[in-house]
Amino acid sequence: MDEPGRVTPPFMAPVLAFVLLAACALPGQRPASVPTVPGATPVQATSAATVASSLPPATETRVSVGITATPTIPAPTAAAPATATVPPPVVPLTTPTATAQVVAVVPTARQPLSAPSVPVASAATTIGASSPTGGTVTPPRAVTAPGTVLTATVAAPTLPTITSMPAPSGVPGGALTPAGPLAIARFYPTEVQGGTRSVVLIETTGEVPGGPVTAQTGQATVLWARQVAPRTLAVGVDVAPGVNGAVVLRVTAGGSTVTASIRMVASTFIGTGSGNPDDVVVGDDGAIYTSDFGNQGINVITPDGLRRVLVTGIKEPEGVALERSGSIIIADQQRNAVLRFDRSTGQLSTVIVIPNRTGADGVDGIALDPTTGDILFPDSPNGRLLRISPDGRNVVELPGRYVRPTGVARESSGNYIVADEYGGRVYRVTPGGQITVIGGVFHTPDDVVLDRAGNIIVNSLGDGTIKMIPAGGGATVTLLTGLLNPHGVAVDPADNLVVIDSDRNRILHVVRTFAVQASPYTPGAGLVPLALSRASGFTAPVVWSVVSAPAGLVATVSADPATPDLAMLKMTGAGNGNGTVVVRAESGGLRSDRWVPVP
Repeated sequence: MDEPGRVTPPFMAPVLAFVLLAACALPGQRPASVPTVPGATPVQATSAATVASSLPPATETRVSVGITATPTIPAPTAAAPATATVPPPVVPLTTPTATAQVVAVVPTARQPLSAPSVPVASAATTIGASSPTGGTVTPPRAVTAPGTVLTATVAAPTLPTITSMPAPSGVPGGALTPAGPLAIARFYPTEVQGGTRSVVLIETTGEVPGGPVTAQTGQATVLWARQVAPRTLAVGVDVAPGVNGAVVLRVTAGGSTVTASIRMVASTFIGTGSGNPDDVVVGDDGAIYTSDFGNQGINVITPDGLRRVLVTGIKEPEGVALERSGSIIIADQQRNAVLRFDRSTGQLSTVIVIPNRTGADGVDGIALDPTTGDILFPDSPNGRLLRISPDGRNVVELPGRYVRPTGVARESSGNYIVADEYGGRVYRVTPGGQITVIGGVFHTPDDVVLDRAGNIIVNSLGDGTIKMIPAGGGATVTLLTGLLNPHGVAVDPADNLVVIDSDRNRILHVVRTFAVQASPYTPGAGLVPLALSRASGFTAPVVWSVVSAPAGLVATVSADPATPDLAMLKMTGAGNGNGTVVVRAESGGLRSDRWVPVP
């Protein structure tokens, strides 16, 4: 029988039994009680203090923030402020270097290496180098013989590094099958998502002989094939949904034939984490920020395909969110705390620590209110949802009681969407306190994000799926299956999905509209072919433009009149290999950026 003042969500008896069993298996967790509706209650301060930080080598100062037995938590007020900025270890800008000999691992096809740096101690299937000292090494622009010995400067491995992302399998550029005088240097992408119309760019080792260009494949439809630069061929392919396995693409130009083997997958491969990627958020420029248990910090993958370690020293980084200023808000699970990393200063500080009353795992996800900038904090061990001011001084507990809340988002209507991981439910909570179960039963829902249309995207750990609750109601739709603990999901500026496939240490891109292909190379002569992948159902026209270019460089981009999903970037002037050109494909309010290094 319901207790007075409680709202009972539509749980059936089997579900109650499951939740009670889960509560028993998790020491300190609150039983699977039904959500209550106490109303949003401002928190009163009980003592002034500063929050203790465990981030070495910062000096610790402590504050005690009281927690009462009522569904409110004390927090500082203006009269008794309790903010503390804990000076973190500043990311070093310089580091000692050492000279070491490294042996290049190069495929027998003599593929040129064009990435500015490669990871040391990389797998033998990746063009790279190995060194007993660790760190990164900058090799020559091209390595043409296996076993080449290089003498290079190796940076100490403690320095945040930029590395080129490895290909999903084999060497970057995929399988190489030369036939006749023409040979493939590399091609991109090596994986094509089923249900998309994509352009495959093929760079050849020499100039393409004159004559017609044709292409054949038995597993996809060839839309067109043509030469777009002296050493570049382009082939448009249409891949049906659900196609899996390898697609063999045979391209003939001037009497010579080359063969590329491309994998068909449910999503395109972006890269790997450095150990155990967990949560993800995408910036307005398309940069992808991930929390990573492996390197105990935060990484960013920029739209030119490079990964940078932004900050380390956080033992259990979970949720990540981006403020308008560019600072990164981080959920520190170990301390049940909120951290802020200021990218302009390199400072990592503690915003607030919320006492963990149960001893269960601390905070999981985190989000920002898109209107106020307040921090939305699923207080996972304490079974509640908090709204925290950006400076950490004001804390308000929002309506509801949950088993283990882990994800939160706020709709444009002002309603909150909450994922209750151990409760197996997703809730909509109104500002007035009405709580509704939406989307049915989920198998360990972890995060919730909203796309541009207001649809609710949920990653479900228990069955390895990504699902969507339509904004206007209706049945829940499964978008992606076959994942292993997909701990993170985000939406990019083109409404595509970025998914963390945690147990496979992969970051995936699910094209729902269109995306500029992140070709990892820049052909000569100042011409860079750009290609668009678009979902089969997305047919709206796309406009190409140059957003920015380094001073002294003139950059123009033009779509091919016959094939608008193919464009050519032309760069003239004194670029001198410095900076990047930002190219954008746009359709309505959706956009996809590509950063092109200046040759």
